[in-house]
Amino acid sequence: MKYKMTVLLACALLLSNGWARAADKNGDVLPRRFSDAMTWNLQNRVEDITITKVAVPSDSASRSGAAEKGKAPSLPDQVSQGSAARNVTEKGVLEDQVFGSTGNDENALRVTGASVTLKNVEIMKEEGTSSSTENGDFYGMNAALLATGGARVTIEDSSVHSAAPNGNGLFSYGKGT
Repeated sequence: MKYKMTVLLACALLLSNGWARAADKNGDVLPRRFSDAMTWNLQNRVEDITITKVAVPSDSASRSGAAEKGKAPSLPDQVSQGSAARNVTEKGVLEDQVFGSTGNDENALRVTGASVTLKNVEIMKEEGTSSSTENGDFYGMNAALLATGGARVTIEDSSVHSAAPNGNGLFSYGKGT
C-alpha cells in the first residue's frame, strides 16, 4: 500500500560519525529519546515524504556566530553553503534522474527558492569533505540535498544517501523553506 506523509520539521537530526542528535529550532540539543525517535522514523520511513516547512531560529538579535556548548551558533550575516553539482532555481518536476557529488563543500542537488517535485530520483553524496563543520551542521554545506531560500521540495519514490563526512542526507535552511 502506498501512502504519503507530510512533515513539519521543527527540529533537525544531526548525524556525525555514526551518532545522531536532535536539535530543536532554537539549536538546543534535545534529549536522547527524540534523537532515537527521529532516527527510527528515518530508517523506517514511509514511501513518500513531503517536506513542507522547516522552523529556523527566530532570535536574530545576536549575530556573533559564536556557539554555546550544545547550541547552534547564532545566525551570521551571511552563511556559506558551498557549491552545488546541480542547482535548481525554477519550479518543476525532476523525474527518473540521478544526482551525485564527490566534491568538497558541494551539494549533489540544491533547490533554491523554487517549488520542485522529485520523482523516482537517486541523490548520492559519496565523498567530499566540508571545510567547516559549522556550515555543514547548521547551513547545509556538503549535504546530499539542500533546500534553501524559500524552496519547497516534494520527494516521491526516491532515495537519498550520504557517506560524506559532515554531509547530511536531507537539509533545509532558511525562512520559508
